[in-house]
Amino acid sequence: MVVGPILDQRPDEEMSDPVMAALNSPPGALAESVLNRIDAREGTTASDVPDAIWNRMTRLLHPETAWASHAATILASRLGNLFKRNPDWVRDHFIRKFNWANNPNAAVLWQGYFWQLLLPNDLWPLIKPDFLAAVGHSDCLGNHAKSAASWFTVICVDRPAFITHTEATEVLQNMSPRYRGAVAQVLRRRLEQASSADQLWRDKIGPWLRTAWPRKQNLIESSPSLYLSLAAVTTRDEFPNAVETIREFAGASPDYSVLIEVVKAEHAQLVDLHPRELLELVTSRLEIRFFGAASKSYSVTTFP
Repeated sequence: MVVGPILDQRPDEEMSDPVMAALNSPPGALAESVLNRIDAREGTTASDVPDAIWNRMTRLLHPETAWASHAATILASRLGNLFKRNPDWVRDHFIRKFNWANNPNAAVLWQGYFWQLLLPNDLWPLIKPDFLAAVGHSDCLGNHAKSAASWFTVICVDRPAFITHTEATEVLQNMSPRYRGAVAQVLRRRLEQASSADQLWRDKIGPWLRTAWPRKQNLIESSPSLYLSLAAVTTRDEFPNAVETIREFAGASPDYSVLIEVVKAEHAQLVDLHPRELLELVTSRLEIRFFGAASKSYSVTTFP
């Protein structure tokens, strides 16, 4: 297999998405070909693959070759699989390229990884600091930023030992409001898909929000506030606790009508079960206070 001449070619123009650019480049195609040859081998260990193939993989990552980042991006999308097959090769030749301090193209590799994320438990300690840095600076991840925010949320909820609440708070504070909103969207979807939204809120999501979600007033934004509210209304018995939990860090949203329509269409039982808490939730999105001369009235009978 010829590696050098292909890697020395240059693109006529760059695509805006580095993953798509890699997929459509000769070095990216070459990387896929090498990966397919590894997948075609029986067995699951490094010894099941000839050394010549691992040497080609190393050559693909050579920093002085033109377009090397395209090949590396494709390999990054299979980082988890490569680590399961040959953890020593990943440690020796690949993992350092994900480091933000050492590699100016780290953002590109992280986009590749978030495209097809697989996270073996033993890989996590090696990538954790740079993973958290990537998620905290999602604006650098282009089309894959929402995927990064989603995977971060899944790990926080399903593998709580992987990310401490303090670490999660720091990441959330570094995120833009758009991607904190994406985190809240994932929480909402998880609750909607759960066999018991109440149990999921009580056991996992509620405790995580209470300890990890940032409470700085300057971080209260409309998008996270709306989706946190939509997550809260998916509960039933836990709804009062959900409203109390998000009270400190959910504010007004210009899209408050979405919340009203969702309650009317999907959660109308909350009107009868928890009218006081529902009124608080909706009026909080409207920035209306319950008491004082400046208060405006808002009737829960808005929900038929």
